[in-house]
Amino acid sequence: MDNGFPSKGAIPRAGTGGGVSGSRSSSRFSAPEMLARADGRGQCTAWADLLVRTLGAHDIDATTTRVDPPGDLFAVKAIPAQGSGGANYVPGTLPAGGFNFHQVVRVGLFADRIYDPSFGGRTTKTDARSVELKYEDENISDFRFGPGNWVANVLGDPLQLVFTP
Repeated sequence: MDNGFPSKGAIPRAGTGGGVSGSRSSSRFSAPEMLARADGRGQCTAWADLLVRTLGAHDIDATTTRVDPPGDLFAVKAIPAQGSGGANYVPGTLPAGGFNFHQVVRVGLFADRIYDPSFGGRTTKTDARSVELKYEDENISDFRFGPGNWVANVLGDPLQLVFTP
């Protein structure tokens, strides 16, 4: 029986475990690269790629979206991530130095949602704020504008993150 997966980019699983690679200097993994690793770890790019490929296998239109800071880095709030066993994930937080980008997923059927597969979260527009501003308010603690120049994210302030595409 042909289930159609090879034509949809099925990804063989070659390891066990999971998790997010926390180093800003880690190489960016695709879903196949992450799943080929014995420890199953990968950056946000790999988790976003995996979700897009999984949804695509079911003919659901989804795309990855890159999230960049207005300066050179941003710090996320301490929250659990994939593979953290429910504990707060420290890499990317202010004490750990922040991130220089992040990758999330947008699904065509749900324009007012942002899926964050590496942190296992979803942001849904529920008020007057754009979904992008709500994502920023719920997930970002600080922005850095050059070495040592960290500025706290003020909830409700105009959107500062850059979402592309």
